[in-house]
Formats: sequence, structure tokens, C-alpha cells
Amino acid sequence: MFASDYVVIPTNTEKFSYNAIERFLGTVEEVSQQKKDLIGKDIKVAGILRSLHDKRRTDNKIFSEMMEESYSHLMFNTVIHRKAATGRLPIFGLYDNSELKVAINEHEKFVEELLNNVQSR
Repeated sequence: MFASDYVVIPTNTEKFSYNAIERFLGTVEEVSQQKKDLIGKDIKVAGILRSLHDKRRTDNKIFSEMMEESYSHLMFNTVIHRKAATGRLPIFGLYDNSELKVAINEHEKFVEELLNNVQSR
């Protein structure tokens, strides 16, 4: 983290992950201050990425909404949903895999959003 200019906070939309966000932000702030003291540069939070979100689960929806309420200024619009195709990537690999587009489509959207966030700061 010390070598970074930006940090992405990936999180599941579950209770434990929701509770951990505040502690992780504290860690980023602490490391950022140390970096600023030593070399004059800080670390910025590029955003919070909700991942492994299962839209069939009510608790995932609730915690996703709670994250948006608590950290609206930090949330990425992109949400990475839990998909069977993503889980099968390690088995079938990246080449000649018919499910590849389904598995990585949301990740591509996230990368575009991340680049836009970083470039606009």
C-alpha cells in the first residue's frame, strides 16, 4: 500500500465485510500519513468495489444499500456479481472459453470506471 498512489477497497456485500470497511479506511489513512511524512505524497482511496454480490440474497442487497448510504462518496457504480462462469474460469482457462465474456464483462466496466476516477482527480 505504501508504494501506491491509489487504493481500491474490494468488499463483499456481507456483514463482516461491511464492518471491516471503516477499519480498512483507518489503515489507509495511517499508512498515507506515514508516506506523506516520509516522502511528501499521500495515498488516495479510488473507491469501494462491491464484489461477489449475489442479487438473489436479501442480506447482500441490504448491505449493498448500507454501503451506499454510509460511503456514497467512495462507492464505485460498478458491482461485480457472483456468477458461476467466473468460478469456472480457473478450470477452463482464458483461451477458447465461451464463458469468458460473461465472466469478465463487469470487471471491464470496473476498470473503465477506475481509470476515469483516477484521471479526474
